[in-house]
Amino acid sequence: MSADSNIEEIIDELKEELARGVGVPRALRRLSPPDIIDVLERISSEERRKLLALLPDDVLVEIVSKLPQQVLIDLTKVVSPSRLARIAIDLPSDELADLILRLPPSSRRALLKELPLWKIEEVKPLLAYPPESAGGIMTTRIPVFHLNQTVGEAVKEFVIRSKFEEYETSRYIYVVDDKGRLVGIIDVKTFLTAPRDKKLKDIMNRSFLAVKASTDQEDVIRLVVRYDLDEVPVVDDEGKLLGAISADDLMDVIVSEATEDIVMFGGIPKIREPYLTARIIELVRKRAVWLVFLYLTEAVTISILSFYEKVLASVIALSFFIPLLTDTGGNAGSQSATLVIRSLATGEVRFSDIPRVVLKESATSLALGLILSPLAFTLSYVIAHNLLVSVVVSLSIVLVVYVASMIGALLPLVASKLGIDPAVISAPLITTIADSIGLTLYFTLAILFLGLKI
Repeated sequence: MSADSNIEEIIDELKEELARGVGVPRALRRLSPPDIIDVLERISSEERRKLLALLPDDVLVEIVSKLPQQVLIDLTKVVSPSRLARIAIDLPSDELADLILRLPPSSRRALLKELPLWKIEEVKPLLAYPPESAGGIMTTRIPVFHLNQTVGEAVKEFVIRSKFEEYETSRYIYVVDDKGRLVGIIDVKTFLTAPRDKKLKDIMNRSFLAVKASTDQEDVIRLVVRYDLDEVPVVDDEGKLLGAISADDLMDVIVSEATEDIVMFGGIPKIREPYLTARIIELVRKRAVWLVFLYLTEAVTISILSFYEKVLASVIALSFFIPLLTDTGGNAGSQSATLVIRSLATGEVRFSDIPRVVLKESATSLALGLILSPLAFTLSYVIAHNLLVSVVVSLSIVLVVYVASMIGALLPLVASKLGIDPAVISAPLITTIADSIGLTLYFTLAILFLGLKI
């Protein structure tokens, strides 16, 4: 039995048990925390609220920070602020900060009133930074010791704090000076096996990479990918250690950013809510703006066709191949854009690499055009039985692929230079621009080879 079918069977069981009001559904015991979130996304709001009210606190601790926005709103409807505070106390500081920012304003105020002062003080530094910055995703619960401490002293404290689960990171020990500035790091294995009478400054690695709290999380990911990091320390402008971004948080960010870029490249603005729980009005609002924009830009294509109306009327066969040219150009441009956006995301390509990108894309797109050209010639001749039309189509396919590929490659680079997320340069936009230029080239060649007049 597949996992999907198993989940669907459990959902059916849950619905029956919720309808009977038998307390905590027995089917719930067969679900892991990620599966519970999956179930919550797939049931109605009324059933969701019933189930959320029945979930034990230890289960809610596991899932509350990962709940989709609409599910989180449903949770606030059935869980009292005092109970939500009991759950929130057990959350890591970075997860709690994210939860607080995602709560509706009234629920946020109610939760803060119920949280103990020590927990508020722990999470307060994280709330000062944007959610998508390094400061917003870091944790402050990290092992930090002074450079003049001995290994023995530090290990003793480290073991005690670890027993009480005070640390949320496990890869490095962070060493600071009298002013709290990060001066070195030690991997845990070296730390635990070093001679106990040695001072931390004698065994620490002074060569390390750190990010500022204001650094965007996408830039953090580029650094992580490039240098194969497990954890990233976060410092302020003066080099004082503020916290660290753990491997788990990095993985969450990588998945989040990749998903966001894929959605945006499809021509849809940021939608953080899973599809099944997203409100219809939200989907309409996000998608409508971009669709209207693309619809209006397509008016340029219509204008071009209207401008060359006499050319089309003179040789009807030219109209047969417009879809072939526009679709091929759009596909070629999307391919180039995808490769460049991916390279920008991983830090392989920068704006200064434009000359290299132009050379590489020129050679690649011309080769692709030359591969497609004989196919286009043969197909057009079979359909139109006109040698000159076939020549026009075969030459146009080379130019269209070249131009569309260059547009797809250069637009994301220009966007990154202007401080715009390259993923905003979506496939539909590239296709629209490529259509306009490709049709102009097509009709220009037709006029030249067929001796037509506009």
